[in-house]
This record gives sequence, structure tokens and C-alpha cells, in this order.
Amino acid sequence: MKTIKTILIIGVVTVLIIAGFSEEAFAMHPPPPSAPSTVPYSPPAPPSVNPPPSVPLPMPLPQYLLKKWSIDDVVKSFNEYGLEIMNIKPIEEADYNPLPARAKEGIKFSTPSFGEDAVGCILSFETKGDMEKVKKHYLKLNKKGELYTWVFVKDNIFLALAGTVPEDKAREYERTLYNLKK
Repeated sequence: MKTIKTILIIGVVTVLIIAGFSEEAFAMHPPPPSAPSTVPYSPPAPPSVNPPPSVPLPMPLPQYLLKKWSIDDVVKSFNEYGLEIMNIKPIEEADYNPLPARAKEGIKFSTPSFGEDAVGCILSFETKGDMEKVKKHYLKLNKKGELYTWVFVKDNIFLALAGTVPEDKAREYERTLYNLKK
């Protein structure tokens, strides 16, 4: 136990010597006499009646999509690959009523070779959040059995095809959508 204390004392003394301390640094000196203050005491200033304007926190921006495709890009691509897309009409305001979010633009079309009720729509969205709401809406209807629709999404484009379109043909529309290039 004595050797540990000795080692500690030697270590402390060595550190003090290396650091440049001397006996004078440890000598007891009386405190310096206090000089009279020439600056009169004044209490701290009360808070301002008008506090500085607070900086409002930035509002979170909607999640914008990285790639912007137009509906014309999609229609052109479908035509280039020989996919049927006929009777193209813009989607009117009344057509958006059952949807939980509004698209920037949209068209509806038919694919008569797959049946009289074989229709589809292409929607272009400003934000990913709005598109996800619509996608979930369609998938929920599919799950409930109220509607069967093929649903495909690429960047800002949402494509829905009637469930009467055979799977192999629906997959052709899907591949063409996914291979969009400018």
C-alpha cells in the first residue's frame, strides 16, 4: 500500500515539474486588496417589451418526385410498342370524386380488344404522397373485391388497367411504362 502511495506522489511531482510548476505556485499568498470600484452597480436590464420576432419553423414540403413524365410520354410509348390505347379523353372533375387525392392531370382510355369494359386511366401526380393515396385506394378496392384493377406506378405516373385485361397483356403495359426514356 505504501508503494502505491509513493508511486502516486512521485507521479504527481513529476507531472508538476514537467508542467513548470514551482514551490512558489503552491505558496499561500494573501488575496490582493480590493480596489474601490469606479463603475457604479446597475441591475440587469429588464426584458424587452417586444421580444425579437421568432423565426417560424419551415413547413415540411410535400415529397416531390424526382422524375417528371408527362401523360403524352406514356401514350407515345404505348403507341410505339403497339399497345392498344383508344378513345382517349381527359379526366373530368367529377371523375376525381371517389379518389382520395387529385392528380395534376389525367386521361381515361379504352382497350376494346380486351372487352367492352376494358378501360384504363393514366394519372400524373405532383407529389409521391398523393400518388400513394390513390394507389392504396385502388389496392383497397381490389382487396375488398369491389373492383379488380391492374395498378402500376413509375415515378410520377400512375397507370390503372381494368382487371379484364389478361395478365400477359397487362405486363406488357407495365414493362412499357417501366422502360420510359426521354
